[in-house]
Amino acid sequence: MNRLSPRSLRNAYSREKLTGSLILAGGIDILIGGFADHSTLIAFGMLIVLGSISWRWLQIQPARLTDNNAASSSSFSRKPIRYLPAASSPLPNLTKQRSKEH
Repeated sequence: MNRLSPRSLRNAYSREKLTGSLILAGGIDILIGGFADHSTLIAFGMLIVLGSISWRWLQIQPARLTDNNAASSSSFSRKPIRYLPAASSPLPNLTKQRSKEH
């Protein structure tokens, strides 16, 4: 499937509304700046488009293990902290009691 087909662009826009809106606004800035021969508007539009694409790319990248993540993942290997005292005997089994009818 072509990623630049109108259907795939529409699906991407409906999933990512903020990123799609920023890309649309930057694209319109580029078009207006190109027709009116304003290089600053073209540069501003390109900054918006590239910034929103790079921000979205950073969001979808898998989280890399840093020192903070390594410290939090090592806490899973520790013995769990118990807040209730250990029971002296296990709980009794659940049994179905017959009702006594007279």
